[in-house]
Amino acid sequence: MEDYMVELAGVQVEEPIALQLMLFDILKHIDTHLDFDRFVGWAGLLLGDFSNLDQNLAPTRKVFEYLSQAKALERWDLDALPEKARPRPTPSASGTSSNGCTASCSGA
Repeated sequence: MEDYMVELAGVQVEEPIALQLMLFDILKHIDTHLDFDRFVGWAGLLLGDFSNLDQNLAPTRKVFEYLSQAKALERWDLDALPEKARPRPTPSASGTSSNGCTASCSGA
């Protein structure tokens, strides 16, 4: 069945190891310090993810925008902000702040 679909689509299916080697060559031009032993550990997963995106006709631009935003949130460290720039709980209409404390709560 796969052979028939490949013939029908007019594409060439590469072996996974060949794809990994091609990907390594491409990434080596971007990151000259890329270590092959570390690359092999995650290359198969990355190619599998690309394959899933392709098979599901996912809007790749939106997927990568989402991943970029998620990664930025992972790196975001509120503790690194100056005290004045940190978000503060705001009192709600009921007089209770977002952390559940009323106006009569002590700061301790």
